[in-house]
Amino acid sequence: MKRPIRRNFLKQGAAALTTATVAAQFSNITHAAAESKLRVGIIGSTGKGDFGHGVDVAFTKVTQVEIVALADDNPQGLVAAAKRTNPKSTYADYKEMLAKEKLDIVAICPRWIDQHHDMIVAAAEANCHVYMEKPFCRTLLECDHAIEELDRRNLKLGIAHISQYSPVL
Repeated sequence: MKRPIRRNFLKQGAAALTTATVAAQFSNITHAAAESKLRVGIIGSTGKGDFGHGVDVAFTKVTQVEIVALADDNPQGLVAAAKRTNPKSTYADYKEMLAKEKLDIVAICPRWIDQHHDMIVAAAEANCHVYMEKPFCRTLLECDHAIEELDRRNLKLGIAHISQYSPVL
């Protein structure tokens, strides 16, 4: 049964609401040990517009997670992001991070979307749920493909849509 894929992704989450919404979005994700914290990895690309809207620090305030690793292809950006998030390991290549770390959730943080699709698909292939910066992908075709990759593995997607929850808007 083909359903409208673009309409089925999770719309909750935003950096401003992360302490409540991220935990709620991913609360039913199971881990090997029921009492273990969820293992989080963070992907950034500082050389392409920095980390978007605080998504990199979203998990620092959620007690049910542990920031295990961070990847950024820019050495100075990697150091700065590591200071903000205090991961156990850092990587210059997000694919290496995904291959080496057993992560439950990956935060995809680059502001520019030219890498989002590839990062989502790589996270799905590593069996990781995704929480990410908006916009999602460059085209509807990329969006559909990324969601199909996540759906095929029963993985969740949360996209930071801060304005969606603003009382002013």
